[in-house]
Amino acid sequence: MQQKYKIDHREVEKGDIFVAIKGQKVDGHDFVKKIAPVASLAIVQKKLPDCLIPQLVVKDPILHLQKLAKEKLEEKKPLVCAITGAFGKTSAKDLLFSLVSPFISCARSLKSHNTKISLPLTILNELQNQELLILEKSMTHKGDLERLVDIAPAHFVLTTAMPKYLHHYSHAKNFATLEGMIQAKQEIFASKNLSFAITQDDDFKAISPRHSYSVWDKQAEFFAKLEDGLEVYHHKKCVLKAQLDFPKHHLPNLLGSIAMAFYLGLSFEQIKGQLEVLSLPSMRFEQMEKKGHVFINDAYNASPYTFAKAFENLPKAKRKFAILGHMPELGKETKRGHHEVLEKAKEHFDYVFCIGSNWDREKIKTLGFYHFLDQNECIECILNEIQQEDLLFFKGARSLYLEDMLQAIKQKI
Repeated sequence: MQQKYKIDHREVEKGDIFVAIKGQKVDGHDFVKKIAPVASLAIVQKKLPDCLIPQLVVKDPILHLQKLAKEKLEEKKPLVCAITGAFGKTSAKDLLFSLVSPFISCARSLKSHNTKISLPLTILNELQNQELLILEKSMTHKGDLERLVDIAPAHFVLTTAMPKYLHHYSHAKNFATLEGMIQAKQEIFASKNLSFAITQDDDFKAISPRHSYSVWDKQAEFFAKLEDGLEVYHHKKCVLKAQLDFPKHHLPNLLGSIAMAFYLGLSFEQIKGQLEVLSLPSMRFEQMEKKGHVFINDAYNASPYTFAKAFENLPKAKRKFAILGHMPELGKETKRGHHEVLEKAKEHFDYVFCIGSNWDREKIKTLGFYHFLDQNECIECILNEIQQEDLLFFKGARSLYLEDMLQAIKQKI
């Protein structure tokens, strides 16, 4: 069994290496003694006395983790494909993996492991002797991507959707302007190994060599539409047709993945053969039914942009209920972003339930919506209103865990 690096003491298994990281709320050093019976080593910033486990004392466990990941990449030498953007990174990463993995030996970031801590864990735990490593890279501040590029310089870059307005970006509070945010995103192209980039629409036009994809602009190198079925065009020539049941607002993520798969060497026939087994990651417009009710779990995260796209692609239903979590990282754009979501919700839903403290209560009252700080109270209110054939849509900040609300309602109906 492969020895793995873990930062969560609850996940440590026999022989694993535990990296004790001091966070804002939890200090991993507090759990070293707890994992001592099963772990083979603890990487710590300070040695703990009376602890029956070998300890490696380092100046900074996070930097040490990054150093180990960098060394492993230099040893294994896989081709690295990096995926970044403001929206759709995880979906594009998983779609690309589904397309190419039957033909190219590859590893990928697990879940949304895309930060200075979780990305090194992917490299250390998932990379063995694969030819290709697909890494999701995220940022919340300027300089984040620069650090990730230093750890894992990419040979190929795929960018997903970028916002047109700063308040559409979920980490808007960390940037003064949209231009500043976009400039920070360009750090992804600083890789010394970069062969080419694939970008959406006119994003990052100055990057060379660059390939483009779009679901709006037929002049793009790759263009696609999803109407009676999927049609993909390459240099204005239809190269792929397929019957596909797929959320239309995720088409850009699929098209970007198809473009990257093509430039990684797959034929359009090979790509078409994989479309039948494609699926989005969990909590991305995930649909389920129970006793005549339709539930849509889109609760992984939220921004004004992704709220709007999801609203526009809801299936038909007798009545539509929205359970909307607030967005805590919009900063000075908080009021504007939440107002925009509420106005959009008014166009698409019969009932709207707002969860969290960042919503404007006066605006909610004016629109005739519901507002709750307590999720259990909201659940009871929803249960009193819903009927068979109703649709319930859940989306909000990751910190709210709205999927737990969904499960609670499913269990009680």
